[in-house]
Amino acid sequence: LGHRIVEELCRKRELRSVRHVPLQQNTFLVGDQFTVADIGFMPYLGYLAGTPAQATLEQHPHVLAWWKRLSERPSWRKVSVG
Repeated sequence: LGHRIVEELCRKRELRSVRHVPLQQNTFLVGDQFTVADIGFMPYLGYLAGTPAQATLEQHPHVLAWWKRLSERPSWRKVSVG
């Protein structure tokens, strides 16, 4: 049940707000540099990417490309599980 709550929260609040950011023009949320704004979304996207909610990410190619850039960072790989 807990994972469903988190998925719904991410899908409705976090991912919806991210998709309105011009990721089609920016490398990261606030421009072309990695910032704390990107860090704030990493746990949510990391969780979604490991669940059936991955389909939600796949519906937003710019968000998916952004997540790929984030998840390939050495610091994320070091601290992420799985």
